[in-house]
Amino acid sequence: MKGAFRQMLKQNGWLVLLLIPVILFCVSCEEEEEPERTPESTSVGGSVLETGYEIDDDKRIVSPQTSFKAGEDFYFSFYNNEPLGVEEVTVELIFSDTGEVKAENTYDVDPDWDLVADMIWFGEPGMYKISVEVGGEIRAAREVIIEPDQNQ
Repeated sequence: MKGAFRQMLKQNGWLVLLLIPVILFCVSCEEEEEPERTPESTSVGGSVLETGYEIDDDKRIVSPQTSFKAGEDFYFSFYNNEPLGVEEVTVELIFSDTGEVKAENTYDVDPDWDLVADMIWFGEPGMYKISVEVGGEIRAAREVIIEPDQNQ
């Protein structure tokens, strides 16, 4: 039996040597998973835009987070780091993949205020951007991940 195996290995050894690189190449060609996107944020002049489930009495987010379930309410809180200096602040909810504005709301504010907060929600899963415009300038933007609601 040992002799037959050795004989077969001698006869087919070149085939094994050829198959090893092919196997290694095939293993390296496996489709890699696309890395999960992480939410990005931008701000100007020290402004801060946060999201979370709870705000305190000062309208600040208690525990900031960027991942929520579709159809559930959560808060945004925008701190401008200086008085707003205008009477209106515009907040847009944008689908990140296409740039499509899903909703827009203009808030009447006192020019002396430095903070705007409200409750929001997104009905469909995906990556969305919340953008805050003050006096014609985007002061802050934050992406959030909206996950499918497993209960629906």
